[in-house]
Amino acid sequence: MGQLSEKHSRPDLEFVDEAPLSSDASYSARARKNFESVSERVANLIEKAKVQKAKKSKSSVDYSKGKPNAHCGICVHYEEGSCKLVSGEIEPDMWCELFEPRGE
Repeated sequence: MGQLSEKHSRPDLEFVDEAPLSSDASYSARARKNFESVSERVANLIEKAKVQKAKKSKSSVDYSKGKPNAHCGICVHYEEGSCKLVSGEIEPDMWCELFEPRGE
């Protein structure tokens, strides 16, 4: 923050050469940017909640022991302990009927 002169008692404004750098327009721009950032985070949380709600249960997809050439660890839907399509913690050595192998 620039030096405040004795003439200016507004600590919320920055001054350089006695000219204010903050204005209603720049405040509005910062407020808009903050609002957009918060809005984006809320939208991401809502999307994540929709995805979680749309996931299938393990029992509905025959979640069971996998085979060497067909298991969650090599499935396109698997992401480090979770699945894009099945709810709950997912083990890499398991399998379900939604299995799709990753392209090598």
